[in-house]
Amino acid sequence: MIFCLVSSLATRVSSQDESITYIMIDGFSTEVFTRLRSEGKLPNMDSLARTGLFTDSGIVSFPSMTGYSFYPFLTGVDVAQSGIFGLRWFDRSLDQGNLRNYVGRTNVYMNEDIRKDIPTIYELFPTDHTVSINSYLNRGVKQSIKKGWMLTTAKYGSDEHFGKLRQIPIIGRNISRNYSEHEKIITDLAISQLQDNPKVHWITYATPDASQHIVGLDATYDYQLILIDSLIGEYVSEYHMLGQEGRHIAIFSDHGVADVNNNIDPCQSISADLGLSLYRGESTELWKGRLDRPLKDIQNKDGYFAVNGNLAAFIYMTDQEKIFPDNWRERSYDCTLSEYGDQGINLPQYLAGLQGVGLVIYSIDTTSHIIINGDSKAVIRFKDGLYSYECLTVRDPLGYLDDDASVGLVNTGYHTDEEWRVGTKATEYPDAFYRVHGLLQHHNSPDIVLCSDKGYDFGKDYEIFVDNYRGGHGGLHKSMLSVPFILNGPKVEHQIYSTLRSEELGQMILDLMGVPRSN
Repeated sequence: MIFCLVSSLATRVSSQDESITYIMIDGFSTEVFTRLRSEGKLPNMDSLARTGLFTDSGIVSFPSMTGYSFYPFLTGVDVAQSGIFGLRWFDRSLDQGNLRNYVGRTNVYMNEDIRKDIPTIYELFPTDHTVSINSYLNRGVKQSIKKGWMLTTAKYGSDEHFGKLRQIPIIGRNISRNYSEHEKIITDLAISQLQDNPKVHWITYATPDASQHIVGLDATYDYQLILIDSLIGEYVSEYHMLGQEGRHIAIFSDHGVADVNNNIDPCQSISADLGLSLYRGESTELWKGRLDRPLKDIQNKDGYFAVNGNLAAFIYMTDQEKIFPDNWRERSYDCTLSEYGDQGINLPQYLAGLQGVGLVIYSIDTTSHIIINGDSKAVIRFKDGLYSYECLTVRDPLGYLDDDASVGLVNTGYHTDEEWRVGTKATEYPDAFYRVHGLLQHHNSPDIVLCSDKGYDFGKDYEIFVDNYRGGHGGLHKSMLSVPFILNGPKVEHQIYSTLRSEELGQMILDLMGVPRSN
């Protein structure tokens, strides 16, 4: 009895300490959230937003990707400074394992590849109990639980083989789950973990993204958001009942979503039209557990095409004047890409003319970047913390000339980051300069970044278990880059932000947890 009394008192004391719960809603549509909230169908998130910090224009990472975009929330640092560049990218410095792919069994490499000198929030509390559910970017966490099989059976339940699993007598419903069952099980698990009062608690609700990939935005997506809202309510009630009044809760997303009607593979067009061979790689490392493929396996290729989120892609081109392996070592800039190879091909301009390609982005150098959208072209320049945007054609590729708040910033020299952030908020590409420059300022940055046109993705015949996706993400458009952020707790005052970057929300969380700021 004395032991139980002492244990109970110890739990009550520790329950008053600051703690944080991250609720990550994978593939969170601001448009759907706003509609359902206005209809009164998301009462729990609405209550937390009304009494805490809220923005409906949280700016996530670019490319807007699962896992990769978790980083700023955990570190308070832009993922562009993390040492990795997406879920699939090319590391020029290696002799093997150059094709970094964190989808599938190799997801553990994401934790290994991010910079060691920037700690995650788990590492900042090494002696405390920390837990993550369904996250593969969680370096330093004490307890990691992944329900990958359960999510896979839910996501591909309509597939001929996965669908039959559920029909197996007695055990079928236990080995194959639907979307709702998945999220309810995740919540029950999270609530049971509250008994140990984790200092950091990460919970991923993955079904909105899974559903949208397969069928696009439909009634299933609405239902899953409504269900998740009710599950959040159960979780919040539980930690209050346990007396964990020092707990804060952050609700956010890694990316938004966009529907897809057409799937394309630009590598096929590049091969047929230009005679160049690009390696697209595998969508998922299903069988291999190591990223150790030697570079010589693709020595006869002219480039590597890395799909990210299906609506964005990185292209890495070889230097045609060098021999293997040196032809893969250096990044290509405008002077090379605009007169590529013996034929002098203007590769960016060719790509911009392909059906289904929206934005084509590449660099003049590490501080100047060109954006093409069809027959329109502009250049972004960065100097001393300021950005300029000069249109090189009558039409503006990002549409800033058509917006009252941003038109005065175009073709008028350098302006502050904050001026651009506020000025572009209502446009189709909010805060684009910051994200583009962040991605393209490094040696391992891609030579060319592609964003698909509306209704298209780059994943034709690419995914396993399903022929082609009907939805996706990865791009720079506001539907994918802008999502809701909510932060609530005892140390959070009610405040509505016009816009907020994911790393800024991450830093706010670290501040709440009493982590001293570093340079």
